Amino acid sequence: MFPSKTVISVGLDLGARLPGLQSTFQLVRAATPEQLVRAIEPAAEAAIVVYHRPEENLARRVLETVARHRLKIPVIVLVEQLDMEEYLQLMWEGAYDYFELGGDPRWIERSLRCAIGTHNCAGAAV
Repeated sequence: MFPSKTVISVGLDLGARLPGLQSTFQLVRAATPEQLVRAIEPAAEAAIVVYHRPEENLARRVLETVARHRLKIPVIVLVEQLDMEEYLQLMWEGAYDYFELGGDPRWIERSLRCAIGTHNCAGAAV
């Protein structure tokens, strides 16, 4: 089980890509969407970050798992290259946010703080 303020990554080592997260959140990796279900503590403040490669369909599998098990946990999708059609589809399917990995990591960190509720995001600067 995870303590509060946890970021669970699927498909990516977040600590290596976004080292600033380690000072605010406990970073945990899950190998598959199914691992999320067995490990999430219902009372924990958490978010899922999934690295989406279209050929693996990992983001959709995570979103389907979250919906099927009625988990109340935000899912943030990271991609190598932005794709507006994919963005719209994943957001419609329940993603909390969608970012390109090559972009400014402060936006991803801000989105996580907002998703988990550790930061007042209304009008907050990055």
